[in-house]
Amino acid sequence: MRVPLLRSSCLLPLLIASSALAVTMVSVPLIGRAQTVVTNIIPDATLGTVVDSSGAPEGRTTVTITGGTRPGNGPTVFYSFADFNLSRGDIALFDSASASGIVNAIIRVTGGNPSVIEGSLKAPSGVNLIFLNPNGLSVDQLSPYGISGYFVGSTASELHFADGSLFSMTTPAIALSATAIASLGFLDPAGSPTVLADIDAGGALDFEGGAISLVDTSVFSKQRIGVHATSLSLERSNLDVSLLDFLRAPSAIEIEVAEQVNLSGGSRLSTHYGNAPIRIRANEIGIDGSRIAFGFSSNAGIDDISIEARSIRLSNGAAISDSEGGERIRIAASDQIRLERSIIGTFASGIPPAQIVIADLGGAEGSLLVDLEGDSEIFTILGGEPSFGQQTIDIQAHTLRLDDSKVRTGSHSGRASFSIHADVARLLLSGGSEISVGGVESQASGGNLAITARDRVSLVGDSKLIATSDGAAGGNISLSGSPLLLVNDSTISAASTGSALTGRPVNGGNVTLGSAEAPLRAVVLRGQSAIDASSSQAEGGNIAIHANAFVVSPDSNLIATGATSNGSVTIDTPRQRGQARSIR
Repeated sequence: MRVPLLRSSCLLPLLIASSALAVTMVSVPLIGRAQTVVTNIIPDATLGTVVDSSGAPEGRTTVTITGGTRPGNGPTVFYSFADFNLSRGDIALFDSASASGIVNAIIRVTGGNPSVIEGSLKAPSGVNLIFLNPNGLSVDQLSPYGISGYFVGSTASELHFADGSLFSMTTPAIALSATAIASLGFLDPAGSPTVLADIDAGGALDFEGGAISLVDTSVFSKQRIGVHATSLSLERSNLDVSLLDFLRAPSAIEIEVAEQVNLSGGSRLSTHYGNAPIRIRANEIGIDGSRIAFGFSSNAGIDDISIEARSIRLSNGAAISDSEGGERIRIAASDQIRLERSIIGTFASGIPPAQIVIADLGGAEGSLLVDLEGDSEIFTILGGEPSFGQQTIDIQAHTLRLDDSKVRTGSHSGRASFSIHADVARLLLSGGSEISVGGVESQASGGNLAITARDRVSLVGDSKLIATSDGAAGGNISLSGSPLLLVNDSTISAASTGSALTGRPVNGGNVTLGSAEAPLRAVVLRGQSAIDASSSQAEGGNIAIHANAFVVSPDSNLIATGATSNGSVTIDTPRQRGQARSIR
């Protein structure tokens, strides 16, 4: 049965585009490499391929390849080999591809052995090389200087054309086509297990096949890296795009696999400069002690890092991060997003906005568990001067659970604005966790923290919801939809503390729980918990509680005091039990 590629259309624009960019697709099975590779290029009995070897002045071997078959005097010449191996320092020159009008040189290997390429492949200027060996292809080093067109390497068993015909690696006696190339085909649904060696390419890189594995390997491109496979594993390895000319056409790291993506041992997926976002789609993604990083953006309104999966797990200091300005990170899942001693964050500077979006792919009711534990964080931090940008975090999930962890957005300078919005069924904070917006030693106000929770909100054990500033006015906190439980030193605070760095009054903020039209089912404060909208320099803020029931212990507080005047505390409930130690 013929099995199509994951994205069968991805090859078409690469092979018909008019461009001098080198595009490289490498799919490399696990091949024993203990023995030295010897140049061995042998044509098979089909397609009229001719091979001539001669000694180069430097003592290297140059293999000149002529002949081949060019159907209909069209843009494609086909070559067929029984074996194809090229040792380091040797050259394979596809000379007959220099005929006028040839755009693609397609090479297949039919003898049943894998191919190892350590030397240089060379083609006439502007000619694309497509190299296919279903039994394995190992590219140890690929020079970007021998091919000015595209280089495509794959373990595909078939090459499909626009007229419906195919070029088979396993059935050599088959009609050839002069029409455009449409896609690769794999006879084995899983494809061949693959491993990549170090590659440094001036052009773009694409890896196609089954299970792709990188161990102690660095793959670098100045344009784009793409992976379309069954699975991808990086162990102590790097995939890196550094687009030094950020005015070039958009580039990216694009990964789409059917099963797992795993990064471990300090591995890194990263882009630096320009229009080079990172996009990953898989069933499961595991990042253990490794990093996905984006360096600089000029993509206004576009996701710089976009990750989608059923399940995503970060552990042991793993990070998904942006490090400059104008960034947007979007993480979407249907089952879980779990962080264990790990971070998702942006470090922005200057004036551009930054945004983190956590999205639930589980339908209208939601099914996603976002679980942070062990000092994990989701954050946007703004620094540098001037800092006027808007920083936002939007979380949509069924359950958002934090234990000894934080979700925060804030600034250490400037007058930026901040907001966090969580739309969940359950919000559960414990172990000193906090969700916070605000400025630290800055002119930024406390920002806006809005939570919509359909089931319940629980803050336990010194946990906090915070919209404070120590140099400007306090922020705004609003909660709608669900019962609220604050116990054991937990706090909701929109206070303003410190001096007025802005030169303006630094009033306390506002805390609004429910509304007159839609009161919360209950609000419970116990065990030295507090709701605080105070100001140490100016007017106190306002606290408004609208609930069907309000329960408060004597050791808990509602505070809206100010240095110049107090704010207001409004409790709108038909049922109140207990009395706070202070309502002021």
